[in-house]
Amino acid sequence: MKKIFLLFLILIFTNSCGYSPLYKNSNNKNTKFNYEVIDTAGDNEINNYIIKNISKYFDENSKEKIKIHIKSEYNKSGITNNKEGKTTVYELNINTEFVIIKNNKENKIKLEEKIKINRLNDTFEQKNYEIKIKKDLSQLIANKFIQRMILLNDN
Repeated sequence: MKKIFLLFLILIFTNSCGYSPLYKNSNNKNTKFNYEVIDTAGDNEINNYIIKNISKYFDENSKEKIKIHIKSEYNKSGITNNKEGKTTVYELNINTEFVIIKNNKENKIKLEEKIKINRLNDTFEQKNYEIKIKKDLSQLIANKFIQRMILLNDN
């Protein structure tokens, strides 16, 4: 009897907790934009990942066209060395600046993502791991950018 009552309570609380996904309705007018990437500077690989990630929010039927300039910078620096002087821990850092031109007004959005990774023994595996991390950090930046664009559209 206690198990049934506990299960019943859990069901009631989880159904009425008010959770709703952030992008529940991706057709919402606030999450779709008509934009044009004017130019990119910096790391082309990161810029391409970002453009690919924000492309799912493109809507050519939107009235106003937003112009975007993207400038990204990628840094890899050693943090910790072992007794032999070889780097054992790296910090990967991506700085991105978006310049948004909307209704002849210019807004800047600066975003940064960083992560610390351990050095792998195999250089091929290390390179592939860094590419994966670069892609994931670029996706995080693109998601943060979309959140900021939603806030700009609401104003």
